[in-house]
Amino acid sequence: MLLISSMGGCASTMIVNWFSKRTECNCPRNSEGLVEPGAGGNQLGLKHRIIPPLENDVPMHRDRVGESSGSEKITRAIFIFEDPRVISLSLFERKIASGHALAITGTRPNHNNQLDRFLQEGIDSFRFSEQFANWSNAEIQRPYFRMLVRGSQFWDLLPVILSFAGLPENYQAEFPPKRARANRYDELDTKDKDRLDEIYRNLSSSIEGYPDCVII
Repeated sequence: MLLISSMGGCASTMIVNWFSKRTECNCPRNSEGLVEPGAGGNQLGLKHRIIPPLENDVPMHRDRVGESSGSEKITRAIFIFEDPRVISLSLFERKIASGHALAITGTRPNHNNQLDRFLQEGIDSFRFSEQFANWSNAEIQRPYFRMLVRGSQFWDLLPVILSFAGLPENYQAEFPPKRARANRYDELDTKDKDRLDEIYRNLSSSIEGYPDCVII
């Protein structure tokens, strides 16, 4: 099974949905582990895992949610990352920040989808720093290879990604075109930019200097 996980806010739902129609893949709605499959802040789902999952991960036994019988093994994984400032602003804009934090961390944050409260608290309640550190740490070994891909470069790297996923290169012609995404960071006033930078300065710097594509 191909696992596609991400920090969020980088078209991952569309990407997982597209791949799941062409190969065995995790659920684009993050439904694994739920008694009744559905979208939402599901910390047992696979789409926004804080650490590469193990083979004995409970949601891998998908008969629990009625999607298939037996246990499925991850054979390869793709993790999509992006600047956490861009991601967090996208989540707040769409009013899904609380559920997203719950999906990654298992804890609902205090900000209640309010950006100003998040900036006032000054805490990475999404735990993006921990998530990126876990996925990019070569010392965290799994029995499958994982590819880390910068979300903004996903389309340019599609031939390499398709090859890694075991799919024909000609599938590239079927992949949805890249859509222009608003840069909400540039729309912030100076005070809010400074507060957001204070939360994510170190992580943003690490991600900026990280290669666009790495296989571990």
